[in-house]
Amino acid sequence: MNGLLMGLVVGGVVLLVGLFVLVKFVLPRVLLGAAVMFFKAKASTLRDANLQVLEMGPTEARATGPGRWVRIRLRLTPRTGEQPGFAMWEPAELALFPVVQGVEQVEQSIRPYEVRLLEWDRSQDPPPEEGEEPQDGTPDKIVGPGEVELIANIPEEVRQVRLHYYHVLVGQVLELSA
Repeated sequence: MNGLLMGLVVGGVVLLVGLFVLVKFVLPRVLLGAAVMFFKAKASTLRDANLQVLEMGPTEARATGPGRWVRIRLRLTPRTGEQPGFAMWEPAELALFPVVQGVEQVEQSIRPYEVRLLEWDRSQDPPPEEGEEPQDGTPDKIVGPGEVELIANIPEEVRQVRLHYYHVLVGQVLELSA
């Protein structure tokens, strides 16, 4: 009986140590890997997208502080074809990366102060969620090309930016006027 009790105690300790190692080291890596795969799949929608700058220039300040306010109006046309990935993209998830001496400064992402979807193929709009409808009739996600306006506060020393969507750089480097 004493040996059986000792075996149960040792087995319980081994089980607890195994659970600790699983929760502490294995589970976080699995969850992080799953999250990264999810966002890479979302980003694939605008990978190799065509970016056409329609208008770019200064705009009035939306808030006080250093930097210059810039308005960028552009058309994004996602890649076409039957490739795996998400079909829809979210204009609100666009960001700008400063380019300093030819290198994208990924850690210094500039979230636009305002992102507005101006034009899109309304025939592709997803049906609204049950009981919900967009406030202004503009969907959060769209399929296909869309015209977007970004208002951002760019540091004075930054002369070039690059559009970013999740983990993907989109289009060419954008030259800002002084």
